[in-house]
Amino acid sequence: MIERSVHNSFAEKLAWFKENERPETVLLVADDSQMEKIVVAWSSISVEPAEKVSSLEGATESETWNWLWQNTVYSRDELLAKSTVAEFALDKKSASNIRRPDT
Repeated sequence: MIERSVHNSFAEKLAWFKENERPETVLLVADDSQMEKIVVAWSSISVEPAEKVSSLEGATESETWNWLWQNTVYSRDELLAKSTVAEFALDKKSASNIRRPDT
């Protein structure tokens, strides 16, 4: 029962970020062809919550965002293959945290 509750919390927190997306985020992607490829590829890969989602410790937007990423499972290899960007480019873009942990 606790595990289902944690997965529901994951879905709720993710839904909040989806509902509160800021239009300025699009501007960060619009002038970057590699970022565009990553975003397009992201929407076509399998993404899901981790099998055992950890408890959310903080309540700030940043803490929640980091918690979502710590509990998101996706194939880096699949993302690289579908985006056709170089691995170092993906690492650089990933470090900027301009992405959402869902499809």
